[in-house]
Amino acid sequence: MPSAEGVFSYLGVAGTITTAIGLLSLIVLAAFGVARQHIKRSERVFRDAIATKDSAVVDAFLTRFDIPKDKLGEKKAYDLAIAQINAEQLKVLLRYVLLFLGIIAFFLLVFALVPRPPARSTSTSDTSTKFILALAQVDDVELRVRLYRTLCSCNPDPEMIDGLQQLRFSKETPLRQQVLPAPVVTALTGARTAAEITNTLAGVDIAACQGMPEFAVSATRLACKNGKPVPFITTPNQGGRLTSLQAVIFHTSETHSIRDLINLLTSPHRNVSVHLLISRTGAVVQFVDFDTKAFHAGNSRWTAPDGNTYTNLNSYSIGIMYDNVGEVQRSGGGDFSASGETIKAADVQCVAGGCWERFTEEQLRTTRGVLNALFSAYRKVPLLGHSDVSASKTDPGPAFPIGTLRREFGVTGASI
Repeated sequence: MPSAEGVFSYLGVAGTITTAIGLLSLIVLAAFGVARQHIKRSERVFRDAIATKDSAVVDAFLTRFDIPKDKLGEKKAYDLAIAQINAEQLKVLLRYVLLFLGIIAFFLLVFALVPRPPARSTSTSDTSTKFILALAQVDDVELRVRLYRTLCSCNPDPEMIDGLQQLRFSKETPLRQQVLPAPVVTALTGARTAAEITNTLAGVDIAACQGMPEFAVSATRLACKNGKPVPFITTPNQGGRLTSLQAVIFHTSETHSIRDLINLLTSPHRNVSVHLLISRTGAVVQFVDFDTKAFHAGNSRWTAPDGNTYTNLNSYSIGIMYDNVGEVQRSGGGDFSASGETIKAADVQCVAGGCWERFTEEQLRTTRGVLNALFSAYRKVPLLGHSDVSASKTDPGPAFPIGTLRREFGVTGASI
């Protein structure tokens, strides 16, 4: 399967070719229209001259096309002249096409000679993700909103501005985390332009192991095999030590909003958290140490393969959440929707009497890397969905290949 970058590269080439074909089609149509008007004008002048018996104009046309009126007779001569006038359409059309192409070529040459700033290595979505995480560390509300407006001056989102104004992080709430180094946050507070913000964030790798799904557990935290730590965001929503590790439980986020997810998993008023969050690009962020209880399973119950029954699975499991909206509903235009978000039909899998957002290949590659690390550091344990431990839950849903993962890792799962 081609990489995401390769797919977008193919789409970019296809888009360029389509645009070029469309532009050439418009040029030909425009030239044809101009040429047609020119021919119609000539034909109209000739017919008007015949009607008004303007022999000078009529003779001029006949002489132009070398038509002997005396030999052919008036009617045949006039019909032949009109046919010759229309036959000129192709020549005039080609002349106008060349003219229009010349104009386009001139502007392309001017565009090519105009100096442009170098392309940034950081993608828009990557910059936005880093920037929102950086804003979580800025105490001053006005500064937080000003930074956002600066980066998104062309199209600021009122909902985002409202959310940033509502965010409140006390000195005691450890959301100042190690996601971005202090010098980066300091540089951001002094930024005045979008370019300054983008350049500051360009060197920050929030997705430490993205594209390299090989991990290891260092102490109680996830790290890349190259030694680079996975970003860690401390949340107040955690309990004491795990009683014992009996399972890994998978969840979906039900939203694609980075801001909403950070708020949900770190708000002291929501009492919700997971150990790991895996984005649709495969990036992973940790919120709770692996030996500590995260609040992800809620009112839960599960019977293990050995016959033991466990309640309150927070005390016995590691929770992994995916950036995935879960079950979706059909909407207009062949697409789907969930929680007010539009989901493309290509990203949806309809199975088991419903439709669900697909999990990306990057998410599944990261999942396999994370499970390898966890099972190497601890021991193999059953893989469960939230729906396996709570009858009121449906996530991660049938689009998640939990059966395949169980077979690959040689583990089981059991229902409530």
